[in-house]
Amino acid sequence: MRTRIGGLLASCLLGCLGSADASSGPAVVPPDAPAAAPAPAAPVAAPPPTSSTGPQLLAEDARQATAIYVDADAVYWTSIGNDALGAVVRWSKQDFATKTLADALPAPFALTSAGETLYWLNTKSGSGAVVSMPRGGGAPTTLAAVDSVSDGLVLSKASLFFVDGRNAEATISSIPVTGGPKQAIASVTSAFSLAYDGTDFFFLIDAVMKISPAGGAATRVSDPCFYPTTVRVDGSQVYWACQDGTLRAASKMGGTSRKLFSRDVGGGNIGGFVLDGSNIYFTSTSDGTVARVSKQGGPVTVLASGEFAPGPIAVDEAFVYYGVRGRGTAKSSVKRVAK
Repeated sequence: MRTRIGGLLASCLLGCLGSADASSGPAVVPPDAPAAAPAPAAPVAAPPPTSSTGPQLLAEDARQATAIYVDADAVYWTSIGNDALGAVVRWSKQDFATKTLADALPAPFALTSAGETLYWLNTKSGSGAVVSMPRGGGAPTTLAAVDSVSDGLVLSKASLFFVDGRNAEATISSIPVTGGPKQAIASVTSAFSLAYDGTDFFFLIDAVMKISPAGGAATRVSDPCFYPTTVRVDGSQVYWACQDGTLRAASKMGGTSRKLFSRDVGGGNIGGFVLDGSNIYFTSTSDGTVARVSKQGGPVTVLASGEFAPGPIAVDEAFVYYGVRGRGTAKSSVKRVAK
């Protein structure tokens, strides 16, 4: 099943990057990159955002954003081009300047941060690694070599957790945030995506699975859906997206799944989603929308529409930040819209 999911998502990304009109799921790195293409130009800084209540352009780039992280001072994102090489980019909330912090990275994805340090996964097959770098820029540091197409890089206290390996050989592993030997925590066959609530790990196969850091057998938390792609957890619930265009939730103890969002006709992918207080903010690639829904379900509030395949997403106190794929002569971009 992992091979089927990984193959589907890898081929989807390659199709998305190479075709302006192909629909796609969450941006997932291809396990094997195509031939190298000329390096794209650096991101172009947008003018200072206006007070408009509609979407505001932060930056345009020839490369597609794959993950976004936001702190009090800046917005950071990883991006990837047709050659499967990418960058880490910073946009300042103070002066609206865009700066490339690291470039020519082998398929960067799954960006997170702690203190003054950024962390991400390089996920190109044969060059996979957990990497760190100061938020202000500097030389990237390889903390550990990994082999994974999972989008999960979980930061908890002084450790980083990730899925290392593929198919039957996959394990949930950890390293200290400062680097060091990898420690295998639990075997997880064909796992994709990863979440951790401080007590249990949650990952996806054909459904949401749960496993203790002590190891043992994984237990099924949800009913199956069509290619689950991304998993998140809060205090009592687990949330996940499926490639039938649904966003779902269930108790972390297991039980009946609830659909929080479902595209009425034709399915379609959830590009990304993030938990924020009592709400979930998500992108729908087929609808071209950025929206909000309560964790309990109910009416969906559309914050932005008419976007081409919006994907990764992040939030702060006032805004929702999201990546949009390029189309035709239009470049890919990162935007924000008021919550």
